[in-house]
This record gives sequence, C-alpha cells and structure tokens, in this order.
Amino acid sequence: MICRWILSGCLLVALPVRAEDPSPTAFESVEEVQDWSAAYHAKPEPARVVLALQCLAGAGVLDRPSGHPGLVAFFGRVFRDHRDRLTGWLHELDGVKPAQRMFLWQCAWMSRSEEGKAVLREARQVASPENAMFLDQLLDREPPDPAVMELGSPLVLQAIWGTFHATGDAGLVRRIVLAVDGIASADPARQVVARAARDGLLQHAARDEIVRRTCEEEIPKLGDDGRRVLLEVIEQARPSGK
Repeated sequence: MICRWILSGCLLVALPVRAEDPSPTAFESVEEVQDWSAAYHAKPEPARVVLALQCLAGAGVLDRPSGHPGLVAFFGRVFRDHRDRLTGWLHELDGVKPAQRMFLWQCAWMSRSEEGKAVLREARQVASPENAMFLDQLLDREPPDPAVMELGSPLVLQAIWGTFHATGDAGLVRRIVLAVDGIASADPARQVVARAARDGLLQHAARDEIVRRTCEEEIPKLGDDGRRVLLEVIEQARPSGK
C-alpha cells in the first residue's frame, strides 16, 4: 500500500492510496492463452482480454470464425460480464483481418447484451455487402444460452465448456455429466455426444476441482453405463499414489 502524506491543520496525516495495477502481461503462445482461459473462472483477468485476442489473431486462430465455438462462448461470456468495457475492447481490436472481425462479432452476439447488439449495429452501418449479410444474420437471431442449449452435438459441448471456463458454474458441468449416460445408447448421435462428454470430463477433471467434485456428486443420478464413465473419470483425475 502506498501512503500519501498531506498537511491537515497542524497534523501530518498519512492517507492510503491504491497502487495502480501493473500493466497486463502479453501472451507468448496460443497454448498460454488456452491455459489462461481454462483457469479464468478461478483467476479472472479482464485486463488481459484484448491481449489474448491479439495473440489468437496473430496466430491465425480466429481466421475461421465458425471453427471455435468454445472460444466464442468463452469471450462472449466475458464480454457479458464486462459490458461496460465491450465496446472499448473491440475498438482496440479494429486492426484485425476481416475474417477475424467476424469472430469478434460472434463473441459480441454471444454476450447476449444490448451493448453487444449496439456493436453489431454500428458495424453494420459501414460493412461490406458480405459482412452486412453476416451481421444481419446475427442481428435477426437470438443468441443461444449455453445453460439451456440442446445437447445435440459435440460443438454444443464445446460452447458449454467455454462458458464454464469463464464462470466456473457447476451447473454447466452437470449438463455435460448427464450426457455420458448415452455412452451405450442405440442412437448413434447420442453416442457421439456421450463420448465427447466423457473426453471433455477426462480432460478437465484432472485440473479442475469443480469438475472433479461435480462428477463425484452426480454419480448416483446416472445409470450403470454413466456411472462407469464417471468412476473412470474420477480415477484418472486422482493424483497418482492416492
């Protein structure tokens, strides 16, 4: 804590002054951004949002706006939680390539906020015909809420994980856990989703206490096949020797 001394009457008084936050650290790799975003709910750092997007843009990750539902959902939720900064963040990213702007517009749309819609309307006023069509499609549709989206494909699971990374909401993990009950289903589409749910849980449970604890809590709610999957997840997530 920094103290600033002022003269008050005949007394010298020390008043505490909040130290300014240090400049946010830039990212050196896409992997570093991925680790940061996965742990964001435990250690939110909104000051690094623009730096994260600049790193992803520079690496070409954002060149395919439809190819990253997890990232769109993650940044969309962060934008929603910081609506007052959304417009400023996107203005800082004005220099990205046209295809990458589409990714940012999707994130603004997924924020499910009036601020996000305002960004899209502003962009629409000066957009090329191709971009105008893309923006119209966003503005004409309500963005999905990952908390209630139908679990119809692995892409939906990616969006749910992205939102979890931003919020740490155990309810989102429960939705994924319940999907593993279809691992032996006669419906091939349900099996695909169940296997993707299992793989996501295996990946996350080893490093995230919320995921691991939720798996343990949900075991009694599943059928035999689902319970076997969760026991496998919990066993593999357990530190060796325990």
